[in-house]
Amino acid sequence: MTVRFAPARTPARSPLVRAFVKPAISTAANDDGNDDSQLLRAALQHFANHGLNAARAARDEAERALATGDRSGAEAWIDICSAFDRRQGARLKREMSAQDIQPATYSR
Repeated sequence: MTVRFAPARTPARSPLVRAFVKPAISTAANDDGNDDSQLLRAALQHFANHGLNAARAARDEAERALATGDRSGAEAWIDICSAFDRRQGARLKREMSAQDIQPATYSR
């Protein structure tokens, strides 16, 4: 006499399958809530041009823009620098706060 096995549950609803399957991630791991696509696009383009030295190059550009009197350009470069290295960007903002620079705002 043969014995037949008839499972009571479908494999997709099995408690073991649910226990071992990882749930889908609902948001990106690097999503910090700042959805500033124009800044992100500028930062990525700058990174493509300068690689791992992008933060330092952005800092140099900010200093150069400030020296020529281009305040809006300096603000934008400070924001790009902050996108790569927050501490260096904060230090740059502190150093240039004597000249009354405010963070740039980007429109969407």
